[in-house]
Amino acid sequence: MKNTARKTGTPPPQAAGNTPDVVREEESLLRVVLSSLDRAPARRRTPVDDAATLVELRDALAEAKPEDQGPLVEQMHRVAALARQRGRGDTLPVDRRSPYFGHLRLLQDGRRRDVLIGQRGYVEPGGTVQIVDWRHAPVSRLFYRYDEGDVFEERLGGQEIEGEILARRSVTIVDAELRRVATAHAIYYREPPDFAWRSVRPGELRLGAEDCKPSAVKPADARLGTANDGRPRPDRFLPAIAALIDPHQFELISRPSSGIVVVQGAAGSGKTTIGLHRIAYLNYAEPGYFAPGHMLVIVYERALATYVSRVLPELEVPGVKVQTFASWAEEVRKATFPGLRCPTTDTTPAAVANAKSHGAMLAILADRQAALVARCRQALAAALGEQEGAQNVLAAWDRSQGPVDARVTALARWSRDAPLSQVLRARLQACGARLRMRTCDVVGEWAALLTDRQALEQGFARHAPGVFSASQLDGICRWCADRERLRTGGGREPEGDEAYALDVEDQALLLRIHQLQRGPLQGPRGPIAYHHLMVDEVQDFGPVELAVLLDCTTQRRSLTLAGDGHQAIASEHGFENWKAMLTHLELPHECVEALRISYRSTRQIMDAALFVLGPLCGEERPEASRSGAEVRGFHFPSAGEACEFLARSLRDLFAREPAASAALIARHSEQARAYFEALSVAEVPGLRWVADQDFSFRPGIDVTDVRQTKGLEFDIVILLEVNAQSYPDNDLARRFLHVAMTRAAHQLWITYTGAPSPLLPASLRG
Repeated sequence: MKNTARKTGTPPPQAAGNTPDVVREEESLLRVVLSSLDRAPARRRTPVDDAATLVELRDALAEAKPEDQGPLVEQMHRVAALARQRGRGDTLPVDRRSPYFGHLRLLQDGRRRDVLIGQRGYVEPGGTVQIVDWRHAPVSRLFYRYDEGDVFEERLGGQEIEGEILARRSVTIVDAELRRVATAHAIYYREPPDFAWRSVRPGELRLGAEDCKPSAVKPADARLGTANDGRPRPDRFLPAIAALIDPHQFELISRPSSGIVVVQGAAGSGKTTIGLHRIAYLNYAEPGYFAPGHMLVIVYERALATYVSRVLPELEVPGVKVQTFASWAEEVRKATFPGLRCPTTDTTPAAVANAKSHGAMLAILADRQAALVARCRQALAAALGEQEGAQNVLAAWDRSQGPVDARVTALARWSRDAPLSQVLRARLQACGARLRMRTCDVVGEWAALLTDRQALEQGFARHAPGVFSASQLDGICRWCADRERLRTGGGREPEGDEAYALDVEDQALLLRIHQLQRGPLQGPRGPIAYHHLMVDEVQDFGPVELAVLLDCTTQRRSLTLAGDGHQAIASEHGFENWKAMLTHLELPHECVEALRISYRSTRQIMDAALFVLGPLCGEERPEASRSGAEVRGFHFPSAGEACEFLARSLRDLFAREPAASAALIARHSEQARAYFEALSVAEVPGLRWVADQDFSFRPGIDVTDVRQTKGLEFDIVILLEVNAQSYPDNDLARRFLHVAMTRAAHQLWITYTGAPSPLLPASLRG
C-alpha cells in the first residue's frame, strides 16, 4: 500500500489529563526504548580486506585447472556475500525514528513480559527492552496469529509454550513520536494542528445518519476530506504495512521457499503486500540463495513498477529487479534474437492480439513442437536408410530428451564417440546439419505458424473451438502475412514510410517458441533462472507471457502469483477465470489462496464497488476492515459546472490537508485531459496530468484515466463522467468502474453529466 508522507512537525506536549491510559502506557514504553537505543554503543568490527581476498581468488582462478575452478568460484561468491553483510552491525540495528510497530504483552507461567515487533531485532544488554524481527523471530507468530485475550499453545524455538495474550497493539511511530495506538477496543490517534488525542471505536465507525443518502447531498453542502457530519476524517494515520498483516497473510508469507503461492483477493486485500513481504522473508531466511539479484518482480504497468521499486528497499531488500513484462521481454528478446532489433506497435487489431495471447496458443505451440520432433526422426530414418548401425542412431535419438534443438545437438555429441561407419557418419552429419538449420530457426517457426491459415484453424478448432470465426482467422492471417512481407521485404514495396514493428504479443510468442524449441532463454551470465519470481496483477497477463516467466525459474519453482479476476481490464489477453488460467499453465488448482478482507477501502466504498460488479461478483463477497464516509454521487448539467464545483472543493481540501493524495479518474484519457485543462485554468493547487504512468507519488491531485491507476491507491478519489456512454452495461465496463472505485482508501465521489451509468447503485444515480 502506498503511504503518503506527511510533514507534520513536532507534536506539542500533551496534557496528561487528556491522554488515554493506554496511550500514556505506550508513550512511557517508547521513552524507555528510545533511551535504551541512545545508550547502545555502535558495534565495532575487526577490519577485513574483502577486496584484496577477491583479487587473490580471481588471480588464482585464472591459473587454476578446470577441476579446481568450481571451488574457487564458490569461495569468491562466499567472500562477496560476507562483504555485503559486513558492516551492517556497525550502526544501531533499528531505526530510532520508527523502532517498532507492534506490542505484545504475554502471560506465561504466571509471569508477564512485553515483546515489541519491528523491522529489525534488538535486545538491550542486561535490560528489559526486546524488539524482535517480524520475519524471523518465532515469537512474532503470536502477533500475527492471535488476538488480545486469546490463549495460545505454540512450539517456538524447539519448545512447547502456552500462555495468554494480555495485550496486542499496533502502533505508529513517526520521527520518534507516537502518533497512533490501535487496540482491540479502540483506535487512538493525533494529528495536526492541535495534536490532541482522539479515539475511534472499530465497531462504531459508520459515519453519517442513516437517512442521509449520498444522492440527497447537495454539491454546496459537500466537503472533501470530511465525514458526513462535517468532521475531519478519523484515523487517517495508517499503521506500518507489516503491522497490517493478518494470520492468513502471515502464513502465506512464511511458506517454505520451494513451491507456488497463488494469491487471489479483492482490491486492497494485501496481494502485493504478501508478495513483497514474501520476498523480504525469503531473503532473510536464505540470503545466500534468495539474493536480490536472483529474484524478479513483474508487474503490468510502469506506475506499479515504480511504486514497488520504492517499497522493497524499505523492506531491506534493495537490488531486486522490478519490471513490466513488456520491458523485460524486450530486453530478453533483443539479447536472444539480435537480428530482430525492431520496435513494437500497439496498433494491433483486437482479434490478432487475442489470438496471439490466447491460452490455446500454448497447446498449439506444444503440438507443433511434437510434430517437429516427429519430422526430425523421420528425416533421420530416411537419411540413414538401411545402413548398418542406423537403428542404434535412432535409439540414441529416442533416448534424448528436452527441446528438439537440444536433442539434435545431443545426437551430434553422441555420434563423436559412437562406433559408426564412415558412410553412416557422413549421412548423419549431413542430415544433422539440415535439421539444425530448421531447429535453430525460431523466427522461422514463429512466422510459419502465424501466416499458415490452415494451421491456425486446425489448432484453434482443437484447443479453443468456436472462439474465432472463419472471417476473424482470415483477418488474423492477412495481418500477419502483411507484417511478414514488410519484415522480409518480400516482393513489394512498403506503402508510404511504414517501418516494420513487432506486435507487442509477438515478444512472448518468440520467447516461448525459443524455450520449447531451443531451451532456456539466455542472459548476460548464461541461462536465465530466477530463484524467486513474483508476478502481480496476474489477471492482466496472457497465458503465453506467464508460461515464459514460469519457465525462467529454477527447479525449486519458487513463485508468488497475485491477482484479482474482478480487475481484469486487459480484455485482449483473454483472462477467463483462475481455473482456466491454471489449466493453461499446468499448475494445480488447489494452490490458490483466497483473501477475504479488504484493508484499503472503507466498507461504504467496497459496497458500492461490489454492487457495480453485479453478476461478476460471485457468491463470496470480500469484507472491508473499516467504515468511513458515505460514497456520494453528483449530477451536473454540464462539464463546466462540474469543473467549477470540483475546483472549489479541491482548493478547500488542500487548504486544510496539503499532504493529502487525491486522484481524478476518468474512463478515457480524453475526458481526463479536458478536466485537467479546465481545473488548471481555475488554478487548482497541486494539479498533475498523468498520461503515461508518470505518477510522482507525492501529495497532490493526479488527473488520469482508469488504466493508469492499476495497483495504486489514493486517500481520495473523484470519478469523472460516470455516465452511460463511459460505463455502459457490459462486463468490461463493470471491471473498469470497479477498479476506479477501489483506488480510494478513505473517500469516494462520483460525478457525471448526462444520463448516469446504469451500473451505479440507485442512491448514486439521483
